Amino acid sequence: MKRLFKKTNFTLVELLVVIAIIVILAGMLLPAMNKARLKAQEIACSANLKQIGAAATMYSNDNGDYLPGTWRYPGGVLYYFGTKSTAGTAAGADKQASYTGTSFFCPTDPNPSLYQSFMAGFKWDFKLSYGYNYLCLQDASQWGIKLSQIISPSRTIMIGDNGANEYNGTASRPNITWNPGSVNRISKRHHGGSNFVFVAGQVKNLPFDTAINTTSKDHVWSGASR
Repeated sequence: MKRLFKKTNFTLVELLVVIAIIVILAGMLLPAMNKARLKAQEIACSANLKQIGAAATMYSNDNGDYLPGTWRYPGGVLYYFGTKSTAGTAAGADKQASYTGTSFFCPTDPNPSLYQSFMAGFKWDFKLSYGYNYLCLQDASQWGIKLSQIISPSRTIMIGDNGANEYNGTASRPNITWNPGSVNRISKRHHGGSNFVFVAGQVKNLPFDTAINTTSKDHVWSGASR
């Protein structure tokens, strides 16, 4: 019985054409895949901030309507996440505690650093990418103000992306400010903008220029506190 098809091999030219087509297709797909990856990271960051904002509100409910402030952020908020205590001592603390989750770490943070917080006899070690609006949501002693003092919770930033790693290569800090010259400045790691959770609980991504604009009647840093 005669074979109907004759076996042939690829020529070098044909092989090069196939390789060239694969390279072209890869060049077309990789930017889209990278964009999708960054979008997924932005969504994960937003979910983190949503949880942190909810925990801060729970802290306020349990502490006479007071927000954490720098003295209680992030340490005080950690009580509303899963934690693990281990035996041992540390300066200013009776026990060592470690937070094993990722809610305080933005997946787009280029250089996450270990942050240490001392709170109620525990020393907490964890990665921190987010800062507290310390200029407006606390008093001169760095204690948080009351939720009831904030006239417009839906347009007042509470916590958001800190950019200390991006600009200075230093450890992330627990504070954020609109001032682009401060070590506590906000990040631009999400498509040139930052993610924030507002006092009312919603999460938004704001372009950098919008976030640092303190002259607009709708600026988001004042707290509009009484």
